[in-house]
Amino acid sequence: MNRTRRLFRSAAFGLLLAGAGAGVAPALADEIADEIRNALTLYEAGKIGEAKEALDFATQLLGQRKADDLGRHLPEPLSGWTAEDAEATSAAMYGAGISAGRTYRKGDDEVEVRIIGDSPMIQAMSMMFSNPAMAGAAGGRAQRIGKQRGIVTQDGDVQLMAGKYLVMVSGSAPQDAKIAYAAAVDFDGLSKP
Repeated sequence: MNRTRRLFRSAAFGLLLAGAGAGVAPALADEIADEIRNALTLYEAGKIGEAKEALDFATQLLGQRKADDLGRHLPEPLSGWTAEDAEATSAAMYGAGISAGRTYRKGDDEVEVRIIGDSPMIQAMSMMFSNPAMAGAAGGRAQRIGKQRGIVTQDGDVQLMAGKYLVMVSGSAPQDAKIAYAAAVDFDGLSKP
């Protein structure tokens, strides 16, 4: 039982550190820390199922915070464009990843920029980026956008790999607008831990 308790405390401590390292706002950090402490209390009381639920909830809160942080890397509206507020989603508890997106408009043209992380889809997409022939077979073409390697689809949509993140730019706007928005993503910020 002691070994199990140590492992549980170690996992709980790791979640606390992850929350602190993610630049979690103090109020949210307290909520996350409280949930982790609650899980430990439940575990020590022998309420294993409730302890797991509390840890799962803490993990979800951390995922939400990480998704919110992704929104900081979305571009500001380009000249003549307007933008909606960034939206963030997290399905961290289910292993489906995190994402942040924002929609931009100019007249009838629309561009959506979405950054996706912690998703199994990223590993599959990274194979396409490392092999341009795969992109061509899928109807796209490899193109460098700024310092990033990207794929431009037949519809003019843009997909870029930025380390452990996938950036997708789509919409009804002309291809050059989508490429401009792709280039405006804060890739330097995304590359920092």
